[in-house]
Amino acid sequence: MYNNYKSNLNKDQEVKKPVGTAMAAAALQQHLSLSLGLPTIKPRGAKRVAPRPRKRDEEYVLDARPPQPTLAQKLGLAPPPPAVLSEVDWAEVKSQSVARGDSTAPCVICKEDFGQSKQVLLSCSHVFHKHCLQAFEKYTGRKTCPMCRRDRYETRIIHEGAQRHKETCATRIQAAWRGYVIRKWYHQYRERNPPIDPMLREKYYEKKLSGITSRIVEQVNKQQSTVDTLCRDIDEQLAHSRSVMNTAHFMSCRLSLDKWRDIEKKALDRGLSECPICIVPLSNNRRPLTLLSCTHVYHRTCIDQFENLTTDISHTCPVCRSSYLKKKFKVPEF
Repeated sequence: MYNNYKSNLNKDQEVKKPVGTAMAAAALQQHLSLSLGLPTIKPRGAKRVAPRPRKRDEEYVLDARPPQPTLAQKLGLAPPPPAVLSEVDWAEVKSQSVARGDSTAPCVICKEDFGQSKQVLLSCSHVFHKHCLQAFEKYTGRKTCPMCRRDRYETRIIHEGAQRHKETCATRIQAAWRGYVIRKWYHQYRERNPPIDPMLREKYYEKKLSGITSRIVEQVNKQQSTVDTLCRDIDEQLAHSRSVMNTAHFMSCRLSLDKWRDIEKKALDRGLSECPICIVPLSNNRRPLTLLSCTHVYHRTCIDQFENLTTDISHTCPVCRSSYLKKKFKVPEF
């Protein structure tokens, strides 16, 4: 196996010192393991370098350090690793991807647009989502391009997909706003200018007349409702004023003894059964009574409490709702 690899080497890769069979076998085994993506023993003491903060639209290479050559490559048993791409090389790779339109097409792995997600450009000029490529590498266990199956590639963050997404969103927003402005202008134009076609012209004037009539009716209804409310308020205030004046006039009047005798006679003729407020008999009780000018008789405490509980300015009889004068009353004994 060692002789086969050595026969394929160029003259510049000839081994200067003889290598033992065991060393060559171990070096080739390590090289094949790394090439096939098999797990290998990592060197001790390897330090992880924290990535430095990046700007939002900055393009940078994800592979911070180039892969170290394997022992077989150092001994000349395998071809040396490819050189790291320079900025000029990356610009050429990116131009190939842009010319092919990879950033405008969906991601090959997830079939979704790139949008604002991080976009990764491979050294083979193919473009993927960063998380899609990482998931693909984790699932397959090998670092090969999902499109061309090229291994040992380099990756670089680009923002072509995000830029295309911003331009698409801006175009849609502008189209929606322009459409709104044009539709508004068109409706205003149609309202101001009648159409030429006779049928459409008739409908136009019919709609105009209907709108004018509706506005007139609406204004009349508003004014009518306002006038009705004003008249209703005036009527209520007049009724309240009349009731107050009538009560004051009635209270200022004094009834003569003859009128009180007539009132007592009417009350006795009707019969004194019970107090309308407490529903307790009037005749068989020692509680003092009160006679109203409307000929109704109550217990004095009942009518006094009723007057205290009412909120009206003028007191009215609980039975006939008329204003009254009152005096002490005693049921005559026969």
